[in-house]
Amino acid sequence: MSEKKKAIDKLVDSLEERAKELDCLYHIEEILSNYDESLADISHKIIQAMHSGCRYPDQCQTRLTFENTSYSSPDYVKTPWEQSADIVAHDMVIGTITISYKEEMPKGDFGPFLQGEVKLIETVAERLGHFILHKKMREIFQGFEPTQT
Repeated sequence: MSEKKKAIDKLVDSLEERAKELDCLYHIEEILSNYDESLADISHKIIQAMHSGCRYPDQCQTRLTFENTSYSSPDYVKTPWEQSADIVAHDMVIGTITISYKEEMPKGDFGPFLQGEVKLIETVAERLGHFILHKKMREIFQGFEPTQT
């Protein structure tokens, strides 16, 4: 195979991975647009969606932890091949999202993860933090009734 063909194949692979990550992010944004759903339902949907943005979706597993509660992929097991990002709301760490592989995968930029996958995890954690803060604020304001004068 020529060097030019190898370079083109590498570029196509890279673009395909970016497309998967973007599709995943769009799906996450769609999930996070529904403030009427419970955090448990949102968490389960995010866990399912995250796999589609990973290079090896069949070996991927996800765990979300916040408010002393953990949600994870079925049969989740802790492995050494993971990437995590803190979920932050109002400048406080309120949880973590962790993506891991069930078995060792080919080397990427960060262990088995590509740079785009790490950015995806960080972006989802950031969006989830904003979502949780917004949801909590909505609940507070919905419970607030102005006093009559």
